[in-house]
Amino acid sequence: MMGLIDRWHRLEEADAANQGLKSLVYSSLLYRTYIGSIHGLRCLYIEIPKSLGNRFEDVPSYEGLAITVTETSYEQDGCTSLILTSGSVEQNDEFAVIADDILASLQGISEAGVYVYSISRKIKDWAAFFKRRKMNILSRSEVIGLFGELLFIQNQFNAGIKEADIWWNGPKKAAQDFQTQKLAVEIKTTTANEITAVHISGIGQLSLDEKFTDGELYLLVYRLVSDNLHGTSLPELIRQIDDQIPEKRRAVFRAKLKCMGFYEEQSDKYTEKYSSAECRAYRVKDGFPRLTRHIVPDAVLKVEYTLNLNECKTYLTDFNSVIDSIKGQCYGTNKGT
Repeated sequence: MMGLIDRWHRLEEADAANQGLKSLVYSSLLYRTYIGSIHGLRCLYIEIPKSLGNRFEDVPSYEGLAITVTETSYEQDGCTSLILTSGSVEQNDEFAVIADDILASLQGISEAGVYVYSISRKIKDWAAFFKRRKMNILSRSEVIGLFGELLFIQNQFNAGIKEADIWWNGPKKAAQDFQTQKLAVEIKTTTANEITAVHISGIGQLSLDEKFTDGELYLLVYRLVSDNLHGTSLPELIRQIDDQIPEKRRAVFRAKLKCMGFYEEQSDKYTEKYSSAECRAYRVKDGFPRLTRHIVPDAVLKVEYTLNLNECKTYLTDFNSVIDSIKGQCYGTNKGT
């Protein structure tokens, strides 16, 4: 994520005269993709086959994102450009989060129709989100889920891992909540009286992507208790984390929160406070009870199931071993910097 943001910052600095410079990104995708900036508005140019350009005729522009399909002077033969543009300069960082999510969804797709369908689906998903996002605050279950992910960021900061906000996927529809190059962590959060089971919401949630060869995967389960006397509210936790993030990264962190439905101006709506009563860590490896693409037929597109954690006790590991593994990935050592 920060890689894409950094590319945009460098491009904007180089294009101070608003000449409409573009930079090639994600060269491994089926078609070429560029980022750019026009009059301060960030743009994403995705090449698609001309024959499939009409797939976006019924995809409406919406707050935060304008959509056009047009030919420019640089496409490959037989291609046109799908151009996505930020709705305003103030929304540039939110736009970058959306762009990163769209591009990540295209990784590994080798068929043009599937490629274009994936783009269209992502845009419609984000359109639906933006349509309802300011009409409602987060539900209690959404607050609890977000609280757990943010709590893990804070735990990492306290352990000396200062890049935790970077590898947090947040609103990005990735397999796991946190991913480094060779390590992933999925966070589950509950307010039950004890940790007995968790809901798994996808085939890939407890399996590593193919790009994480020989990687490590952990499942972390936080149990929260309502504690209005000594606990922390969601806005308070966000402010605590925000204060520890370097200034140049704060805009991206805040954009991720907005893309998850949290707005600072609605902070007074989130009054309930929580304390962490327990955290269990599981090493997900061969033998761990789970459904993966290797055993689920290709015709099955979506899977959700409840995992009985009482049957996973042999995979329990110490929370500090998770932190040590992250430090090893980030710093090449088990000592944070």
